[in-house]
Amino acid sequence: MIKPNLLKVTIDDLDNINNVQKNMFGDDALKKDIVESLVLGGLFLKLDSYNENNKLIGFIAIGLTGELIYPKIYSLAIISKYRNTGYGSYLLKSALKKLPEYLKLVDNDDEYYKFDKIALYVRKNNQNALKFFMKFDFEIISKEENYYSNGEAAYYMEKTILNKIS
Repeated sequence: MIKPNLLKVTIDDLDNINNVQKNMFGDDALKKDIVESLVLGGLFLKLDSYNENNKLIGFIAIGLTGELIYPKIYSLAIISKYRNTGYGSYLLKSALKKLPEYLKLVDNDDEYYKFDKIALYVRKNNQNALKFFMKFDFEIISKEENYYSNGEAAYYMEKTILNKIS
């Protein structure tokens, strides 16, 4: 794996991110307004390749939500030609290392820094994603029926972070 550029997603990246989301996730892609709000207020990172004119390799979007009392991974996507090459692991590890810094920025009183978990949803039949997140100590907490637009179920997963991301 050639070490890629790890950069914060900006407003200038919105069209590209939205196109990748739509191509990868179809009707279940994050809506444009959610992507924009994550760019403006979330931890939204991308990987670009050095050797292909900064072509997008993948991205991760983490934000806070009213439904949870801790951060949520809204999306982690790696372009198909770059999958199974270590880029997904590199991106997730990098985002988890930056999470405490992001949480401190969200609230100057360090209230958010006290979160002890991070959460996400994974399509029930996406075995590759389930194995990937379990490799990073995410655990299945529950199953949500009809979570996706086509009626498919999702697993709700959490990882304990204990104020220290490993």
